[in-house]
Amino acid sequence: MTSLDELKSMGNWFLRKWKITGSVLLIFIGIIGYFFGWFNYKFELSTLIGNFSPIKEKTENLSNPAVSQNNELKKSLYDLPDEFWGLNDLQIEIKSQKYKDKFVEDKGYVVNVENNFSGFVLTLKSSTTTATFSNLVFCNFDKNWKDQLLILKKNEQVEFSGVISRVTDGFVVLKKCELK
Repeated sequence: MTSLDELKSMGNWFLRKWKITGSVLLIFIGIIGYFFGWFNYKFELSTLIGNFSPIKEKTENLSNPAVSQNNELKKSLYDLPDEFWGLNDLQIEIKSQKYKDKFVEDKGYVVNVENNFSGFVLTLKSSTTTATFSNLVFCNFDKNWKDQLLILKKNEQVEFSGVISRVTDGFVVLKKCELK
């Protein structure tokens, strides 16, 4: 009777070892198969803001109506934050990629000029109404713009240009700014 118990225990041991080894072997074959393209499964994560896939498919370069062919923004800079209202930070980061590094020219009213670690920041608003933290533009200037920025007064209208570095649901940040 002991030999039957020994056979059962050996069988259980063999099944346990086979389950572990078989699982590892299946996972390994799956990874190798995916790497060499043996499987035609397309992983896709579906969320409220769109579908995401780790594999980038070749798609036609769809033009962005808000951006012209020469990489300039066609719409008002102060209207950009309205597109991002109600989105979370990750959604804003993904959606704002199409505006990054776009050249813009606009005008606005001076709210403040501040010293920055790399130069100066000119805060602008779209009209002379009281500025809230909504729809503001922060222009980053090099230190060589100090003389031109010193003479600016609050609520003075200025024309400026720059390159978009960040867009959120409340403000736009420009780099490489210049006054016209």
